[in-house]
Amino acid sequence: MDKKFENLSQEQLNLILLKVFCILDQEKYKDLYNWPFEDISLEELFEQINRIYSNKILKAGFIQFCLTHIEKKKRYSLIEGFFNLINLFEKLERYEDCIVLKDIKDNILLDLQYSGY
Repeated sequence: MDKKFENLSQEQLNLILLKVFCILDQEKYKDLYNWPFEDISLEELFEQINRIYSNKILKAGFIQFCLTHIEKKKRYSLIEGFFNLINLFEKLERYEDCIVLKDIKDNILLDLQYSGY
């Protein structure tokens, strides 16, 4: 794990990922040359996402964190951010990584549907 994420609590990491997805909601971020973060690389971001994906408890917590955000804000920018990041990984032909992102996004959307947000 990259040292910049090493001392963060899970809640802090969830908040960073949430903010990243909300920023990535803009159409222009479907291309790597428009990557908006100077201090977080695509690799570092995916490493943290994959760590969450690989642990059922962390994954469930992240999904709930996202659902709570959607409920509070009544905005779906984080979902748009997922779509744009998936599109970026597809362009890079990183299809296995797309599966991870799609699974988390689909879980958020399914839980959103069932909870009635």
